[in-house]
Amino acid sequence: MQFDLNTFLIGMALCCVVPTVILIGLSLWFIQRGAAWLTPDEEKLRAEFDRIRAKQPTTPPEKLVQQLIHAQAIKAGIAGAITSVGGLPFLPIGLVVDLIASSRIQSSMLHFIGWSYASGVTPRAGQVLALPEAIRLRGEGVGRNLLLEGSQAAAQAAQRRIMLMVAEKAAAKLVPILGLVVGFAVNYLTTRAIGQAAAIWYRRTG
Repeated sequence: MQFDLNTFLIGMALCCVVPTVILIGLSLWFIQRGAAWLTPDEEKLRAEFDRIRAKQPTTPPEKLVQQLIHAQAIKAGIAGAITSVGGLPFLPIGLVVDLIASSRIQSSMLHFIGWSYASGVTPRAGQVLALPEAIRLRGEGVGRNLLLEGSQAAAQAAQRRIMLMVAEKAAAKLVPILGLVVGFAVNYLTTRAIGQAAAIWYRRTG
C-alpha cells in the first residue's frame, strides 16, 4: 500500500488538531462563564485560610501571600503532571481534568491572597479577583489593565491569555512521560505568575 502523505496529514488534523482547537474553545468559555464550578466552597476555603493564618499570626501579609502562592503552585503542578502522563491518546481527558483541577486551585489561591490583604491593606476587602481577571493581569501587565478594567480591550486581552494558557496545557500533554515534567512546569509557573500578578494588583490598589 502506497503511503499518502496528504491523507496522513488530514487524518492527523481530524484526530488531533481539530479536537484540540474545539477543546481550547470550550475551555475559554468554561473559564469565563463557569466561575461557580471552578471556585471551591467559599466557607471551606475561609476555614482553611483561618487555620493557615492562625498558625502564623505574626507573619506579614506579603510573606504569607508568597507562601500561599508557592503552596498552591505546587498543587497545580502536581495536577498538571498527573494529567500529562498518558500523552496524545489521553489529551482530551487529561486537558479537561487539568483545566478543572488547576482552575479550582488558582481560584482558591486568589481567595487566599485577597483575604491576606483584607486587613486594611486593600480598599476592596471582602472582594476577590476572579480567575479571568487575574489571568488578564498576568498576561497584559498590572498597571495597564488597571486602566483598561471593564473595557472591550481588557476582555479581548483576557481571551487571548486564556487561549494561550490552554494551548500551553495541551502542548504539555503531547509527549508521554516527558509530558509529566513539562505539565508540572507549565502549571507551576502559570499559577505562580497569576498569583504574583494578583498580589501586585492588591498592593497597588491598597
